[in-house]
Amino acid sequence: MVPLAPLALVFGGLSQMATDSCGPDDCSAALETALAWIHGMLAIGGPLSGAALLTAWLLPWRRRWSAARLWAALAALVPPLAVLFLVFTLPAP
Repeated sequence: MVPLAPLALVFGGLSQMATDSCGPDDCSAALETALAWIHGMLAIGGPLSGAALLTAWLLPWRRRWSAARLWAALAALVPPLAVLFLVFTLPAP
């Protein structure tokens, strides 16, 4: 999570530059949709990742809770990985 979150934030922020060649009005609908998904994941996914990571740490450290801690930790990775996937698969303008 530590290396993925800043990387997702940087690439997600730089993804807006994909519209430089076509201008804000002439870009394809697919590109605009992908950018909307990226910015939505950055806005909502950050707090969700933080909450999932906090949940993974705050669950009791007993064997009974190990599966729940594992799932919470894995859930914390989903938003940054989704942003990186969307950035690296942006459609052509």
